[in-house]
Amino acid sequence: MGQARKPLAKNAGKKTTMLSSFLIAINAVMPFMVYLGFGYLTRRIGLVDEPFLNKLNTVVFKCFFPFLMFWNLYNVDTVFHVRGRFIALCVGSLVLLWVLLGLTVPRIVKAKDKQSVIIQAIYRSNFVLFGIPMAESVFGPTGAATATVLVAIVVPLYNASAVILFEIYRGGNIKPLPLLKNIVTNPLILGALVGLAFLLLGIHLPASLEKPVSEFSGLTTPLALFVLGGTLHFSAIRTNRRYLWPVIAIKLVALPLAVTFLAGGSDYRAPAQLVGDFLAGKPSTGSRSVKPTYEPGVVYGDSRQVLPECITDVMAKAIPELGKKLRGFDHPDAVLTGPETRSSSPVRIVRGEDYHSLNMRGLYPCGEGAGYAGGIMSAAMDGIRIAEAIAGRYAPYTAD
Repeated sequence: MGQARKPLAKNAGKKTTMLSSFLIAINAVMPFMVYLGFGYLTRRIGLVDEPFLNKLNTVVFKCFFPFLMFWNLYNVDTVFHVRGRFIALCVGSLVLLWVLLGLTVPRIVKAKDKQSVIIQAIYRSNFVLFGIPMAESVFGPTGAATATVLVAIVVPLYNASAVILFEIYRGGNIKPLPLLKNIVTNPLILGALVGLAFLLLGIHLPASLEKPVSEFSGLTTPLALFVLGGTLHFSAIRTNRRYLWPVIAIKLVALPLAVTFLAGGSDYRAPAQLVGDFLAGKPSTGSRSVKPTYEPGVVYGDSRQVLPECITDVMAKAIPELGKKLRGFDHPDAVLTGPETRSSSPVRIVRGEDYHSLNMRGLYPCGEGAGYAGGIMSAAMDGIRIAEAIAGRYAPYTAD
C-alpha cells in the first residue's frame, strides 16, 4: 500500500503547483480589478462625478506619472541592458501593424468616423497604466525598468500615429512642429529620461526626497485605475458591440499569437539552456555532451530573461532535488528545452505480469504518469501493450 500512495503525493504536488500558479496570476491581476471597481462604485453612488474624474485624470497624467517613470528607472539596483533586437521587435511590430491595419480596416469598415478609432483600438494599449505595474508584479523592479524604457519609445510612436491617423481619415493636414512639440513635452517621456539620466550617471537623491518621490510613484497606478474605473460606461458596449468583439478577438488573441511567433524567430525553434548554466545564472551559447533532440532546433540563451523570478527560483531549487532521485537529471550538460521542460514520474504504480495493478484488479497503470514511460513514444508503446492486454482479457481473438 505504501507504493500505491506515492502517486497520490505526486498528484497532490501537481495540484499545489497549479494552485500556486493560479494564485500568482490572481495576485498580479486582482489589484487592478479592485482599483477599477472602487472607482466605478464611487461614481455610481454619487461621491464623485465625471468632471471631477476628468480633472483628476489630467493631474495623474501630468503630475504623478512622471514620478512613476522616474522612480522605475532610478530605483534599479544595477544598470540593466535593454536588448536592441527586443526594441526593434517592438517598434517593427507596431509599424507593420499600422500598415496592415491601414490597408485592411478601411475596406471592411465603411464609416469614416469609425476607421481611425478602430485602428487605434486594435494596436494601442494602456501600456503605461497596465504594462508597467504588470511587468513589475511578474518580473520585479528590472521588469518595470525595462517596461519604462519601452514607454519612452512606444508612447511617442503612439502619439505620432494617433495624430497622423486622425488627420488622414478626416482629410486634414499633418503639422510636424506641433506634433514634435507634443512628443518632446510629454510628461511620461520627460520622467523616463530624467530617471535614466540619474541611473546612468549614478546620481542619488537625498533620503528626505527619496521617500516622497517613492510614495508619489506608488500612488500613480491606484489613482489612474480609480479614474479609469470611474469613467467606465458599460452601456456603450451595446451600441458598439458590432465592432467591439472583432477588435477584442484581434487584440487579445490574434496579435499576441502573431507577435510571439515573430519574437520566437518565426522558425519554431525552442528556447534552451544548459542546466549547469541555468544554476550558475549565466546564458548558454551551445550544447556540450548532451545534444538536444528537439526539431526543428533550439536557440540557446538565458531562461531568467524570459521567465519570472517566482518560476526560475523554484526551478533552481527543484532541479538539484530531482537530481538526487533521478540520476543525471541535474547534469551540467543536460538541456532545458522551453518552459514545458519536466521530468517523468519518479514513482511507479506497481503492476503484475498481467498488467493489472497489484492493489486493484481492473486498474491498468499505463504510460508516463504511472511510471512506465519516459516520453511520448514510449508512452504510446506502453499504451499498445495495455490495449492488447485488455482486449485479450475481455474480447479474445479467435480464428475461424
